Amino acid sequence: MLEMESAAGQSLLGVLKRTLPAHAAEHELSAFGGTVRIKSVAGPNQRSCVTTCSLHLNELSPQSPGFLTCFEESGKRIAWGKSNSESQTAAATRAWLQGAAPEALYGDFDFIDREKRRLARIQEEALRAVPSLAAGTNPQLKEFREWSALWFRRDARAVMVDGTSLNAFFSWDQTNLFHWPVHDAPTLAVLVLKWVCENRAPSAMRADFPWLSIGRLADFYERGNPVEGDFLESWDEVECWLTKTELVFPQHDAALRLLKALRKASYDCRLRAGIDHGPGLLLSRSRRSGLSPRMPYVRFSFGGQPGLMDMSTNLEGVEERRGVPISLSRELAAAVERLSEFPVTESVS
Repeated sequence: MLEMESAAGQSLLGVLKRTLPAHAAEHELSAFGGTVRIKSVAGPNQRSCVTTCSLHLNELSPQSPGFLTCFEESGKRIAWGKSNSESQTAAATRAWLQGAAPEALYGDFDFIDREKRRLARIQEEALRAVPSLAAGTNPQLKEFREWSALWFRRDARAVMVDGTSLNAFFSWDQTNLFHWPVHDAPTLAVLVLKWVCENRAPSAMRADFPWLSIGRLADFYERGNPVEGDFLESWDEVECWLTKTELVFPQHDAALRLLKALRKASYDCRLRAGIDHGPGLLLSRSRRSGLSPRMPYVRFSFGGQPGLMDMSTNLEGVEERRGVPISLSRELAAAVERLSEFPVTESVS
């Protein structure tokens, strides 16, 4: 695949060199991983553009690379944009290096800061529809490298609008409970008002907005039992993965039976489950996804002989056993029961 990125990078580099003479800018091409990068620097105004060419960047045709360009000044990123067009990328690079202001780039190249500008419009329209959100939710438009998000937050409630998908995610205590594709900003404003400012219960949100898809996890939060809900949700995700995965390994059916046996014994209410590399199953008392080295765990690793697995635990120290039958044996149940006695860990840090 890198040949295609290299060809696209060389082509773009050729356009830049033809349209920006050597005295106006310096260009450097490098390759790493599955991407090709071009860095163009104009000396007098300390401006630069860094363009990455990759198949993953073309949303319309994965058979040809797309271009991600960061527009920088004095080492600080000012804007960025993703485009499938070589000519648009080259023209925007040329305009920036020749001194164009960001606002001028916005007028000529709609792909530059597209996400941030869309979110800014949504924020403006939402605050116009419900002005009290400005003081009640502290709206913030944030950029994280090549991703933008719009936040409305107060106390444990929040709504985050993803700049790429334009989905609004409604969270409680840092857990996403439901989402809604933003069709219009005034409706979003009303939803934010009800969820964040008025602390409406999930059941009330369902009643008022029946078109929202709110799953059972929200009911656990409403009943004041969020940890059990988080744990059950993690087991649902693992079981769904084991049921639908195209990954073939000899112990697949036995692993699924073990998972269901553990759920039948109600460990899904007391432990977090996760997919481990190998593949494998990782159990812990961590409320959130992830595991730090000091946290207790029980890990089952599949991938050896049919009907057998490796089991490692960190309960009173790390122990490993190989060739353990894939079944809810007395030994396995004792380890899982001991794990369930540890306190719940809120954070993996």
